[in-house]
Amino acid sequence: MKQINRQLTSLLLLSAAVILNGCSSIPTHKPVAPVVKLESVEPVDVGIRELVLAFQLNVFNPNQFSLPIDDLEFSANYKGETLAQASRSERVLLAAESEQLVNINVTTKWTRVIRQILEATASGENQLAIDINGSVKLGNWPARLPFSVERRVHNPLVDE
Repeated sequence: MKQINRQLTSLLLLSAAVILNGCSSIPTHKPVAPVVKLESVEPVDVGIRELVLAFQLNVFNPNQFSLPIDDLEFSANYKGETLAQASRSERVLLAAESEQLVNINVTTKWTRVIRQILEATASGENQLAIDINGSVKLGNWPARLPFSVERRVHNPLVDE
């Protein structure tokens, strides 16, 4: 009987250790939202009506624990008008206090982009202030975490 009690106690302790270890990956307080920077925007494919732009985002995790990013979505805007919208549902594990480059290809209509670039060129702007607003959905947190970033990019119709 003592042997069975020892085995049962050992099994319960082992089970508790496994459960507690699994719970350690769940944050007990709201994670700080990742810091997102726009590294670059480059045309990838040019069609008759559509344009594919490659957005390269630098995503930094300021937390002392890893962030499993299940979904990242954003809207790129110029002067309040949406140029492109994107969503990436591929899991990215962002290590604690580290950064990672995330590439997202976005298909948009030529008319959205060219109109804004022509207006900027007409007003003498050689830099375009692009606002990116979005959010990330973590695998271990119920609510989306928002982010916002502004970056000035070169106007392709103006010589440097």
